[in-house]
Amino acid sequence: MIKDFFAKVRRRRKVIDADAVLVAFPRCGQSRLRDLLWNFMMIHHGLKGGRVGDFHHLWQHTKSRGTRLFVTNDEDPHTRFPDEIRADKTIYEGKKVIFLSRDPRDVIASLFYRRSRRGYIDSNYYWGTLTDFIKEGEGGFETLLTYFSSWANPDRVKVHHVSYEKLHEDPAAELKGIVKFLGVSKVDPVSFDRAVRQTPTFGEEDSVTGKSVPRKSAYIEPEIPENEESDEKPKEPYLREFDESDLEWLRAQMDAFLPDEFPFYKKDEE
Repeated sequence: MIKDFFAKVRRRRKVIDADAVLVAFPRCGQSRLRDLLWNFMMIHHGLKGGRVGDFHHLWQHTKSRGTRLFVTNDEDPHTRFPDEIRADKTIYEGKKVIFLSRDPRDVIASLFYRRSRRGYIDSNYYWGTLTDFIKEGEGGFETLLTYFSSWANPDRVKVHHVSYEKLHEDPAAELKGIVKFLGVSKVDPVSFDRAVRQTPTFGEEDSVTGKSVPRKSAYIEPEIPENEESDEKPKEPYLREFDESDLEWLRAQMDAFLPDEFPFYKKDEE
C-alpha cells in the first residue's frame, strides 16, 4: 500500500511538471512514437546526444524552449480488471494529451504473445490459450475496450488521438499533426521527413523523391512462418491469430462498447 501511494505521488509530480503527456495501452507502439517525437525535437532544436525519450533533459538543454513530455500508460491498465480502469482523468487537467490507439485485436494478440512466449512483468507467465486470454477479467479484451473508452472524450483534458495504423501509413503527416497540437512554432517542414528517416521503425529516404518512405512493419504485414507455404498474406495480422468464433466475438465486443471517437475500429472495410 505504501509503495503504491508513493508511486502515485511520483506519477502526479511528473504530470504536474509536464507540458504534455503521451498515453497508450501497452503494445500500442508507444515507444515508436516516443522515439519519433524525440528525433523531431532534437532536429528542431539543433541538439545531439542525450538519452532517447528523456524529454525533461531535452527541455533543460533548450533553456525551457522544448516540450516537457511525460510518457505513461496511465497506471498499468494491462494488469487491471475493467472496473479498475479510472474514467476520471482530472490528473491531466490543463495538459495536452497525445493518445495513441491501435486496432484492439492486434493489441490483445500482441499482449497475449508477450505474456505467453517471452515472459512478463514479475514473471506473470500466461499458460492459457489466446481464446482464454481475450476473455480474461484481468487485462483481457474488456479491460482494453474500457481503457479506450475512458480516453474517448475525458472532461477538461485536451486530447489529440493518433492511430497506430495511420502513423505507420504516413508517419510524417501524423507527426506534423502532433507538433501542431503541441504548439511547436517556427518548424522547418523538412524536419518531419528527417525525423522519420532517423527513426528506424518508420522509414528511410527514397532515392528519387528524397522523401521518407514508410517501412513495412511486422505488426502490419506479418511474415509467413517458414514451415507454411502461401502465396497470399492476410490483410491484418489478427486474422492469423484468431479462429472465426474468436473474431466474431471480438467484433461484437467492439461494435457494442467502442465509442464513436474510434470510428475506424467500428466496422471493417469491405
